[in-house]
Amino acid sequence: MKKLTPLHMNFLHAFRTVLASLPLLVCLVHGLAGSVLRAEEDPRIARDDRFPTAGAGVYLAGELTHVDHVNRTGILRPDRKGTIPGDFWDLPHAFDLPPYAIVRYRGAPTELRDIPLGTHLHGTFYLGPQGDYEIKAPGFPNSPAVSMESQYCRPFLLEDDFSFHQRLGTAWKIVDVDVEKHRLAVELVSTGKPDVLIPASPPPEMSGQKQFRIERATRIWTGRQIGRLEDLAVGQIVQANLSWVTVLGTTYQKAVTDIADDAVCRDIWIDEESRAVATEQQRQIHIAYQQRRGIPARVDFTEHVEGAGARGYVTVTLYAGVDPELYEPFREKISASVRTAEPTLRSYIRDSKSGRIETVTRLDNPPPGSSGIQLRIHIDELLEGMRRGRSVRMAASGWIEPERLREERLWPRDVREFRVGPQGIAGREPVLNKLSK
Repeated sequence: MKKLTPLHMNFLHAFRTVLASLPLLVCLVHGLAGSVLRAEEDPRIARDDRFPTAGAGVYLAGELTHVDHVNRTGILRPDRKGTIPGDFWDLPHAFDLPPYAIVRYRGAPTELRDIPLGTHLHGTFYLGPQGDYEIKAPGFPNSPAVSMESQYCRPFLLEDDFSFHQRLGTAWKIVDVDVEKHRLAVELVSTGKPDVLIPASPPPEMSGQKQFRIERATRIWTGRQIGRLEDLAVGQIVQANLSWVTVLGTTYQKAVTDIADDAVCRDIWIDEESRAVATEQQRQIHIAYQQRRGIPARVDFTEHVEGAGARGYVTVTLYAGVDPELYEPFREKISASVRTAEPTLRSYIRDSKSGRIETVTRLDNPPPGSSGIQLRIHIDELLEGMRRGRSVRMAASGWIEPERLREERLWPRDVREFRVGPQGIAGREPVLNKLSK
C-alpha cells in the first residue's frame, strides 16, 4: 500500500470537511429557498401581474416634486415624522404606479399629468417587487440620499387633500381668519360617511386645530367662479389643497419669521357648488383621456380555438379607479378593441385587435384594484401581449381612436430620451478643435 503524502492528507481532510458540511449546506439552501418563497408570498409586495392584498399597504404622504407622466412615475417629498431622524427629512421618495393604481384629484379619477407639482398627496403604499430591505442609519459620508421608507415605492392609492378628506367624510371648519396676517385657523370636522368603494388609508393624526397660511396667490372657489380671500368667513366648511406641508412651522421658521403655519393653502373651496364643479370638471377630463386611450384591464387567461390559427378568447378584468360611466358601454354582444400594453400602460403602434364581447361577469368581493367586471372577448387574432397577468387597454365601440401620441408609444422606438447635466468634455472636444482651426 502506497504511503500517503502530506498533500494527500490535506486533500483527505478537506474532503471529509466537505462531507461533514453537507447537512449544513442542505439546510442553508433549504432556508434560502424558504426565504425566497416567503418573499414571493409577502402580501406587502405589489406586483404588476396580480392585484394587491387588502390591508397590507402603509399610509404615506408628501408633496409631489417630480413627475414622468408617460411612465407613471414620480417623486414625493415625504411629510416629516417624529419617528424618523432629522437627517432623513425631505429626502426624495421615488414611486412608480402599478397598472391598477387609483389616482384621484379634486374628488375624481385622474392621471399624474393633471396633478400640479407641489400638491400635497396622501397614499397607500406597497413594497416594490424587490421586497423589503433595510435603509441604513444616517452616517457620514455614506448617508443614503433616499427617504427612510423608500422601499414602499408602489402606491395603490394616491390622492390630493380634497379627495382624501372627501373620501373619509371630513372637511375643515374655519375657526378664525385674518387676511392681513395671512392666517387661517381651522379644525377637522365630520361631514358624513366615508366612501367604502375605495379601501381607506389610515388617516394621519389631524385632531385639534390647524393654522394655514393664506396668500394672494391662494385661489378661492365659490360657486362657479373665483372669489377673494375676503370671502372666507368663520363657520364655513371648506376643502383645501395644501402645499409646503411640514416645511413651514419648524423651530427655525418660528424663531426667525414668527410663523408657525402648518401649510400653505393653494386652493380653497368654500361651498358645495364649488366642490361639485371642481369634481365634475376633473371627471370629464378623465373620461376624455380614457376614451382616447382605452381603459386599463388585466388579462385573466387566454383560450386558443383548436385548428383556428390565432383565433381565440381572452378574458380580462377591468381595473378599478375608472369613472363608472366608462364601464357602461362594455356589454354582451358588443364589439370592443383590445390594445396590448406594458405595466406602465404604454402601448405600441400596432397593438390593437377588435373582438366581440361574449359574456360580462360581475365578480363578488373583488380584490383592491379590481372593478369586479370581467369580460370574455372573442378575437380573430390573439396577440403576444394578451397573456395572463399582462395589462391591456379596452376601447368600447364608438370611442374615438386617434393615432397614438408619439411620446407615449414604445414601438418602433422610444423617443423619450433625456440628457441630464452639461455635455461631457469628450463630447465637446471635436467642436472646440473645429472652432480652433
